[in-house]
Amino acid sequence: MIYRVKTRKGIFYFNPEEENVFKAITVDAPRPMKRSLIAKLMTPNFIDNKGQRRLLPKDKDVFFFEFIPRSMQLRSEWNVEELDDDNLIFTDDSVLYKKSDNRMAVINFQDINGCRFYYNTREYDLKWAFWVDGPERLKEMFRVMLKAPKFLANDRELHFTNIERKLFFDEYIPRVFGSPSKIGTIEMVGI
Repeated sequence: MIYRVKTRKGIFYFNPEEENVFKAITVDAPRPMKRSLIAKLMTPNFIDNKGQRRLLPKDKDVFFFEFIPRSMQLRSEWNVEELDDDNLIFTDDSVLYKKSDNRMAVINFQDINGCRFYYNTREYDLKWAFWVDGPERLKEMFRVMLKAPKFLANDRELHFTNIERKLFFDEYIPRVFGSPSKIGTIEMVGI
């Protein structure tokens, strides 16, 4: 069983059966968040005396359910969901979804100007979360739009939170491109 936690700063996965710290916890979040978590994983309080980066069994729940939420100021958002690990593939820096989950990863919708947009709901980096299939003029508008300061995170890198992401997708794109509030028909496609 794998635990998934969705927060405004990213999505965390925790495998309670894995002893190795770096394999037990995976972060699907912007790079600064990953670095922050890795730094916290190195705290001596949760590493065994041999320095092999292994969590002691009695410390796992404390580390995941108390230390990380408290240190990252996420306690109020620390809502845990259990997943069947047969549907997940863990890589070095991300989590891939198998079976039907992959088909829900990208939203494809048609703009009234004849420009098709693709939006990856699981991608935090703006350079990869949105892309445009249309005239070069619209592509350039889109690139400029991605630099809007109010949609960038505090560390000024090209990523944003789930709340900002919804605002960007539901309101900002339609307004900039002169489209109605509901843009055509949204279809779900695979990656």
